[in-house]
Amino acid sequence: MLWKLLYRDWEEKNEPLLPGYTVLLTVPGDMPFLSTLALKACRAQKDIHMHELFLVPDHIPAKLDSFYERIVSEEAAVPARLIRMSSIDYIATTFCGNSQRHWIQLFNGTKSARTTRLLFHDSDLFPVTDTFFANHYLKATNNNYDVYGVSEVWDSWYKENGYSHVAATWEAMVSIGWLKSFPPYQHRGQNATVDGKQHEFDTILLTQCLTSPQSIGYCPDEGDFIHFNYVVSTYRNFRRTKGSFLDSGFKLLLIRLLIDLFDESGWSYEIPSFAELRRNLGTSGGRVLFTRSEDDSEYHQFRDKLHAFIGLDLLNAQQRNQIVERINIFDTYYRYETQG
Repeated sequence: MLWKLLYRDWEEKNEPLLPGYTVLLTVPGDMPFLSTLALKACRAQKDIHMHELFLVPDHIPAKLDSFYERIVSEEAAVPARLIRMSSIDYIATTFCGNSQRHWIQLFNGTKSARTTRLLFHDSDLFPVTDTFFANHYLKATNNNYDVYGVSEVWDSWYKENGYSHVAATWEAMVSIGWLKSFPPYQHRGQNATVDGKQHEFDTILLTQCLTSPQSIGYCPDEGDFIHFNYVVSTYRNFRRTKGSFLDSGFKLLLIRLLIDLFDESGWSYEIPSFAELRRNLGTSGGRVLFTRSEDDSEYHQFRDKLHAFIGLDLLNAQQRNQIVERINIFDTYYRYETQG
């Protein structure tokens, strides 16, 4: 009832929408390096249909207010705007889970958008080419999709129960008309029942189940992008725990590498230094632990993505060399050899 009360309508502005799309870049306010990196990746995209970039932090620490204002005001071909949520929204994000927090950010971005479509961009997803957004938009519009994604939803429940058309939220190109055909609260992550079947739905997945399959599509061609997945949620879980934390997907290792390469804010992160992470490798003590050397499959998957990421134009030669030098001890421990 509280969700329905707070997010029951869209507050229509009755102004014409521009053909094209706005990129909604939802970011964690206490991971400013991700905002720097994600803005850089989005600004490298070339597409006349991309009108604006909205940076939507889930909160803005006082020490980072001027930082966020500065990075969105930097001169670029596509203008960027910092979306500040209401006090009620910020309070709600404090007490709700990751999925609901994400939807509140998207809700605020949607309210401010002036385009016919929105791109729900994940801050840990990086296009391989500078035409990725353009091609994605054209496929969505040419097929008249209300939702067009890059991946099928990760949860097998959808396919098993007749909803195989549902697309994952990340990088979904979404029609603003479709979004506003439902009350905002219905798009949020929630436990609900559809066709007599109860399930825990993530952001915009329930509403996709209530939409004609012909209006939704996805093209899982992961050669077009590098997606590390669940970087933010892993950091959130790490901060909530006490004692040792198993970094099974090497997300914390990635975060530390990227902080040292891209952080421009001077923010104090709670994650251990790279030197401490390196010391913990192969041990059973420390704040962050890693899998045993013989359990190397997850490391190899992570490392393949990191190898592809190193090759992107987002990094200069010095940054590439720094990652290669630092990661070498992990490569040796997990017996990883770079391909190509």
